[in-house]
Amino acid sequence: ERNGHPHTKLTLGNHTTRIIKQVNTSLGRNRKKYRIATQLITGHCALNKYLYTIQRSNTKACPDCHEHEKTVSHFLGLCPANSANRAEYFGEYYFTISELFKRNHITNIVN
Repeated sequence: ERNGHPHTKLTLGNHTTRIIKQVNTSLGRNRKKYRIATQLITGHCALNKYLYTIQRSNTKACPDCHEHEKTVSHFLGLCPANSANRAEYFGEYYFTISELFKRNHITNIVN
């Protein structure tokens, strides 16, 4: 039995319907932003963890901090190298990916 896509479940948490509605309503007419939102939600984007999975990178490591795998969760919420930018843009230095999507409208994340 399949359990669905774990990254998507981690990202959306218990807010799947609301976030998907935001994506469709706010980004439905902008293909580029719609694609970026989908990639962030599924984890299928040009970050080392996914690129390594599809054999397009020789490492999963984050090139910014060299401490963890470069996933969407790490990039958007946990990488120490990006903490100042996160604090400026989202008002917090660190947060989980589900907290980010829970507290912010999709257009704030994608822009």
